[in-house]
Amino acid sequence: MVTQLKLGDIAVDVVLKDIKNIHLSVYPPTGRVRISAPSRMSLDTIRVFTISKLGWIKRHQTKIRGQERETPREYLDRESHYVLGKTLPPQSGRMRRDAVNRIETQPDGFSVASRYS
Repeated sequence: MVTQLKLGDIAVDVVLKDIKNIHLSVYPPTGRVRISAPSRMSLDTIRVFTISKLGWIKRHQTKIRGQERETPREYLDRESHYVLGKTLPPQSGRMRRDAVNRIETQPDGFSVASRYS
């Protein structure tokens, strides 16, 4: 059961579970806040706990939002790819499945294609 608490500009997802302790988490990249709480705990108690941790939450959200993010990768034509320590030959356009099949069988008897299909 997921409930959402609104504390000012912070939205907190509350998940009630069959657990013993309460867990507070702030997730990247947006700083989403989630609390996992015992199912026997009331929402008022969870709200009081969350209010007591607002400073910690805001500090971590600022830290997470300020971190540099990796830019999305671009795959260009004629570039080499490495699979299990072996270089695949450059392809014109996207890497084709038959290029993966050309890598010889590994010592454990499984080919790369059978591992990833």
